[in-house]
Amino acid sequence: MAARVGLLLRALPLLLWGGLDAQFAERVSRELRREAEAFLEKYGYLSEQVSKAPTSMQFSDAIREFQWVSQLPVSGVLDPATLRQMTRPRCGVADTDSQAAWTERVSTLFAGRRAKMRRKKRFTKQGNKWYKQHLSYRLVNWPQHLPEPAVRGAVHAAFQLWSNVSALEFWEAPATGPADIRLTFFQGDHNDGLSNAFDGPGGALAHAFLPRRGEAHFDRDERWSLSRRRGRNLFVVLAHEIGHTLGLTHSPAPRALMAPYYKRLGRDALLSWDDVLAVQTLYGLREEDPLCFLVPNPCLVPCSNFISGSPKEALWPSSSQESCSLTSRPGIPTDPGKGVLKPGVLNIATLPSMPLL
Repeated sequence: MAARVGLLLRALPLLLWGGLDAQFAERVSRELRREAEAFLEKYGYLSEQVSKAPTSMQFSDAIREFQWVSQLPVSGVLDPATLRQMTRPRCGVADTDSQAAWTERVSTLFAGRRAKMRRKKRFTKQGNKWYKQHLSYRLVNWPQHLPEPAVRGAVHAAFQLWSNVSALEFWEAPATGPADIRLTFFQGDHNDGLSNAFDGPGGALAHAFLPRRGEAHFDRDERWSLSRRRGRNLFVVLAHEIGHTLGLTHSPAPRALMAPYYKRLGRDALLSWDDVLAVQTLYGLREEDPLCFLVPNPCLVPCSNFISGSPKEALWPSSSQESCSLTSRPGIPTDPGKGVLKPGVLNIATLPSMPLL
């Protein structure tokens, strides 16, 4: 889809400025609408029944929800910004019920303990979690242009990112024998159904399945890299897809690792408070770190990222009690295999109220 829409987007300025033949302009507009409908069906914004002939209202509602999840201006109109967003590289897992999930999560944070049991619905359907805390994984294959030790280091760091903030523990299974989670690189159609067939460079980079299938698949045609600046950063995509294999769905929270569109590997940490809340709701906290990673106050949204470094580094309210600030902010190593991601510590006592983004 990305390639076709990209070509159509080139014709869009001419269409908007009246530089196209009226008949051709109508064909371009119809084709853009068809591509958008296919995208919205694939990622859960239109049901299969509705997508065959959506009304203008149904199509507009689906566009609104996609714009909201993507943090675009919500208009319900298939404008150029929305079309460009649809062509960006992303996860191949559907965004089903993202808006409802966000509403429930925010309500839970304000409702407190009374909503504790209801909160679990937001993160997983019944049965879509592991009923043990020690999980094995296997790297079945890897991009041939990357050295195997570096890829294994990235995989190890991606799993440790989640174990640092939850009661889960992971270990690499031997080459033969069973493994709970399998990471595999495929090309094109790989018997997951046509909707999951990889589409070459760009588009859907990877997808994964909720427990307990334990599969994460990555597009072998992508130019994978462990660099922040070149290619598709494998570490970020690994960490995101592993989240799915643990039972986490997509998050509409700004800067969340589990957002549908992969975040860039920058100086800030990968996990937002929403990511941590999701995995802890399913699997609990680490027993040896009772003070770490408590359910955060909504006021942490503007500075929501957890940090990497020693447990002594903390997120504190500023002296003015009007905003949050970091006491220190060490960077994530460019090559995850060269370092171990350590959990940060949150001080959430009596933090002030701040508007949600």
